[in-house]
Amino acid sequence: MPARARFWSWLLVLSVFTATPLIAHAEGGHEQKRAEVQQRLKRLRHELLVKEVGLDEQKALAVERGLERFALEKKSVRDRIEQHRDTIRKLLESNSNDQKAYTAAIRGLREAEKQRAALRERELDELAKLLTPKQQAQLMRGTERLKRRLMHRLRERRHGDRD
Repeated sequence: MPARARFWSWLLVLSVFTATPLIAHAEGGHEQKRAEVQQRLKRLRHELLVKEVGLDEQKALAVERGLERFALEKKSVRDRIEQHRDTIRKLLESNSNDQKAYTAAIRGLREAEKQRAALRERELDELAKLLTPKQQAQLMRGTERLKRRLMHRLRERRHGDRD
């Protein structure tokens, strides 16, 4: 897999750390629960940076600040993407023939996706300034493990709700 593709995959995995509103919603959606989930994810991210990547406290905090700087912007772009997807879904469900509405929604979705890609590039550039290539690789590996663990827990929780 080319290095650039690995970085894109890695950035997707990093979104787990900044997608706490989505995870909190899956766990009930209450504000207090959301805050607890955010704190838990921050703690897990910090532990990953210190234990698996081997960063000292100061460097780990710098990396976390770098990631958090992009969190609000990422949420905004994610919300726009979701809004455009929702518009497209509604148009299709209503069997609409409003070609202008489809065009506007698709154009908006593509633009938001481009903004998300540019934001990912900026985030990767920021991390590359803070971490060595080996540390970046360790972070990618650790983040992937953490993502799998979190997704497994979410699936268990959803499955448990059906019983």
